Amino acid sequence: MELRHLRYFVTVVEERSFTRAAQRLLMTQPPLSTAVAQLEKEVGVPLLLRHARGIEPTDAGSHLAREARRLLSELDDAVGGARELGSGRSGRLTIATVAAATWKLLPEVLTAFAHRFPGVDIEVEDAQADDVIERVRHGRASVGIVYCASTDELRTTAAAGLQVARIHQEPLAAVLPRDHPAARGGVVDLRELGGDRWVVAAAQSSFGGLDLLVYQAWEGAGISPAWQRTSATAALTLVSAASFVTLLPWQAASTAGDGVHVAPTLQRVPPLEAAAVWQGPTPSPGVRMFLTELRATRWASPTG
Repeated sequence: MELRHLRYFVTVVEERSFTRAAQRLLMTQPPLSTAVAQLEKEVGVPLLLRHARGIEPTDAGSHLAREARRLLSELDDAVGGARELGSGRSGRLTIATVAAATWKLLPEVLTAFAHRFPGVDIEVEDAQADDVIERVRHGRASVGIVYCASTDELRTTAAAGLQVARIHQEPLAAVLPRDHPAARGGVVDLRELGGDRWVVAAAQSSFGGLDLLVYQAWEGAGISPAWQRTSATAALTLVSAASFVTLLPWQAASTAGDGVHVAPTLQRVPPLEAAAVWQGPTPSPGVRMFLTELRATRWASPTG
């Protein structure tokens, strides 16, 4: 028994006419009549009563038509669901991310993504950078978001074997007490901070790679200050309360209180990079659409 024969039969029952059913099905009447006759033969009982006024289903025909509508509807739903899943417009997208990406980067993207693809269930999981990459590697996350000093280096080290794309570059800002002598101008000369106590975000912090960029900045300015490790959040507290200085991404530095001065540096400091990580040379439809949204967001930079 072919599904098309059931569709033909249901249409004939609904139209009460072979002629009108053939027109609706965009086919000629003879093959339609042949298909319905074959269906009756397979079922083994009369399904239609033919009379001068048209067509009427028998009791068996009414039952078959009712059940056929249900089956065909379920089939259409199944096919539609498979099509939606295959196109990435439904299903689940699990995003593993360092916490810092949830401050500003991800909210804008996820708002736009949810508006365009409301059928996709989004789950966001916070993790340390190394764990983000491992979740992607082992299939526990669809895509990961991490910060790093260099996307190119990440591609050949921690994320080796995965696909990596730079999605954003975050400039660094000098953060120092408002009454610091170096805070008097519009930019901060790092050479004036060589004698200060520094706090540096730990390598395993949300802003992975930030410590490497700070060391590069010291080398470029020709300074070798005393320093200690902390988290990016604690760094702001130490700057405000204990007269430390530091370099932080602008999105973190912008949360500083009134007692803190935030400014660009006189010396060029490489930006921190945000990277997306996923499996396979060809991303799944859901991941592909998410990456497209990431790149389309106004702050995004060309992929790395």
